Amino acid sequence: MADGGTAELTKTTRKRKRIPLTEEQRKAKNESDRRRDKTRVYLGGAFTLWRELRDLRGFKDDMQFAFFLLEQ
Repeated sequence: MADGGTAELTKTTRKRKRIPLTEEQRKAKNESDRRRDKTRVYLGGAFTLWRELRDLRGFKDDMQFAFFLLEQ
C-alpha cells in the first residue's frame, strides 16, 4: 500500500468448460424451459413503470406485487 492506502483491485475472469449435454439432457432442459416460459409475463416498455410502482408500494418481489394487483 505504498500508493497512499489504496490497493489496486484486479479482476480475473475464468470461463468454465462446458460439458456437452446428452440428447436426453438437452430434451429435458428444453421441456423445462418451455414449462417455465408458459408462466412468464412480458411487460416490454412498461417494465420500468412496473418496478417503480412495485417499489413505491413496498413490495419486495414481483410475485407479491402481481397478487396484490390481481386481488384489487
